[in-house]
Amino acid sequence: RTSSLRRLGRRAARARRDPLGIGVVAGYVAAAEIQAIRLRGALAAVAGQWSPDHAAACLSGGGA
Repeated sequence: RTSSLRRLGRRAARARRDPLGIGVVAGYVAAAEIQAIRLRGALAAVAGQWSPDHAAACLSGGGA
């Protein structure tokens, strides 16, 4: 999960270099996927399915 967040974070950051290309779309999709992963982690922590340490690791990984 952490490696996926890092990969998506790099993809989202690269999108800013090419404002008129397809990279913007790829970056937006990557950023949306990062948000979805973090939201699932937060909801799982609230529901009590994950330990606080596991949830913190999920929420802190990646960029964007």
